[in-house]
Amino acid sequence: MDRTARRRGWVRRTAILFGIGLVIGVLSSRLSMGQDTEIRAPASQTTRKAAGTSSESKDKDAQLMNKLDQILANQQTILQKLDAVMEELRIIKVRTTIRTSSGS
Repeated sequence: MDRTARRRGWVRRTAILFGIGLVIGVLSSRLSMGQDTEIRAPASQTTRKAAGTSSESKDKDAQLMNKLDQILANQQTILQKLDAVMEELRIIKVRTTIRTSSGS
């Protein structure tokens, strides 16, 4: 395996791992925030908050889901562009190999 192929594989794996890590980080922080508010608030405040802010929490959940969808779409776009660049590099490599071997 040559350097370019190894580098391409490394870049692809890094981008995928970064995306997965980002999603896991966002989801875990969201879950921990939800658990912290339930643990720290007294029962009387929890019932009042739940009754008064259910629409607010739904709005926040919707905003978070929209943001996650946007992040996913951006990651897919980045990976598509990366695939296009990798294909162009593969074509350049083939052309270089053909010219080098025919010139000898």
